[in-house]
Amino acid sequence: METYEFMKNGSELFNKINNKYSLWAKRHGISYNELSVLYTVFNNGKCTQKCICDEWFLPKQTVNSVCKNMIKTGIIIMEQNLMDKRETLISLTPK
Repeated sequence: METYEFMKNGSELFNKINNKYSLWAKRHGISYNELSVLYTVFNNGKCTQKCICDEWFLPKQTVNSVCKNMIKTGIIIMEQNLMDKRETLISLTPK
């Protein structure tokens, strides 16, 4: 029963935190997923889509769609990682 209570409390806390992020994003005219991308790229300087997926538990397709829209609006750019050509790095534009 101890493990169940721990998991239940952790899940409730996780949901409360995610709800706060979601409300903040909505108040600022962006989606939770857009906030997730912006937050991760801002904190890391440059990162991969996989990094965003892992940090926010988002599906790859969702992150990819958000990134494509942000590229169209000029908020982020994607460039090949010079150290590992298999990776594409996301970074913020001055906009």
